[in-house]
Amino acid sequence: MKRSFHLLALALSAVAASGASAQSPSPYLEAQDRPLKALAPDRQAGLLGGAGLGYALAAELNGHAGPKHVLEL
Repeated sequence: MKRSFHLLALALSAVAASGASAQSPSPYLEAQDRPLKALAPDRQAGLLGGAGLGYALAAELNGHAGPKHVLEL
């Protein structure tokens, strides 16, 4: 019983190791070259232009001015 458990554990670890090496490349590789890695270029342009992009609601609900209000000030 103990031997079969060890063989099963060894087989499962071999399958897991082979599956980990066959992963596709990360979808975030393109972000490595961006100055602000967390924001896509179109989101950066919208934010700098005063478009809320969904951030205005979060800001106002937490007692802060939205992006457009900050740029107006």
